[in-house]
Amino acid sequence: CGTCVAVCPVEPKAVDFPDGERTRVPEHDYERCIRCYCCQEMCPERAIEVTTPLLGRLIRRSERRAAAERFEAGAVVDGA
Repeated sequence: CGTCVAVCPVEPKAVDFPDGERTRVPEHDYERCIRCYCCQEMCPERAIEVTTPLLGRLIRRSERRAAAERFEAGAVVDGA
């Protein structure tokens, strides 16, 4: 339907239809994607599932673990 393309805030779009055919599942360009998940949230057909690469998941897990350790140690948390 094109909702995902319309809501994508990135220019050029991170999600688009191959060859402009809206009869196919849209393609996702992870190099451009900022992981805002707008396309996934707004898709009425649930045709898009944004994934985070393994390295990104590992980094995020490490950052959460470090933040939890700082909190348990009584360190000031960002913004507090």
